[in-house]
Amino acid sequence: MLSGKKLDKEVALYKEIAPEMKRVIIEQMARVWAQEVMFGGGFYHSDLHQGNFMIQVTEPKIIVNILDYGMGGVITRDMQTQVMLLGAGTELLNSEIMARAFWNIADKQKSTITQSRLQFMIEAKMHNIRHGYEQPLTMEMWTAWVMDLGLRLPYEFVSLNRGIVIVNKLLADAGSKMSISSLMKSMAVKNPARVYKALAIEGKISHKELVKLGWIEMKDMLGLSPKVLPAKVATPAAVVRCEMVFN
Repeated sequence: MLSGKKLDKEVALYKEIAPEMKRVIIEQMARVWAQEVMFGGGFYHSDLHQGNFMIQVTEPKIIVNILDYGMGGVITRDMQTQVMLLGAGTELLNSEIMARAFWNIADKQKSTITQSRLQFMIEAKMHNIRHGYEQPLTMEMWTAWVMDLGLRLPYEFVSLNRGIVIVNKLLADAGSKMSISSLMKSMAVKNPARVYKALAIEGKISHKELVKLGWIEMKDMLGLSPKVLPAKVATPAAVVRCEMVFN
């Protein structure tokens, strides 16, 4: 009942004049997906593979018709806040923030691990990551890991993580360097008031940790190492102030 064609079949018709069409379409879909999840109404489609949307190239727009909404749902504003906290904890390698966010999301009555034990296990994992014994984990990987520890998480959160994995696969298959995590970080930068309210006011993380998140993002944008900032780009007053906070 939907008009359009499968993505690969449609973009094949334009491969000579628009060779990047597939990547551009998928990246824009991912932006809309991430925006709605974190800064919109909280809706997510957790099964957005190529079989579940159709492409219709028109003038001047490309229309994406999405189908099969059997797997998906809506996360609450509180869960949006907890997801932001998890993202912050992942970036900062802060076990207390991550344990608190996971515990706030979890079904505490059905979990077989305590909050203190959860934090201890996360800190041990982070110790190995910091020292290079293990590879960094994405939020989806952390989610699977804490569930294996005995943390019971609600369907909406598990389904959301499934959606992240599938959209990330779409991006990778299209040759994109983006990920849902990188998109959410860029959107957070563009929504400072919402992020401040979620993290500092609702999430109860310190202003120092907020500034540190900005510091990490600044270095990522400049392509610098996480520990050393070359002197030639360390002259702006904002950068100097950030260094003063963390020294």
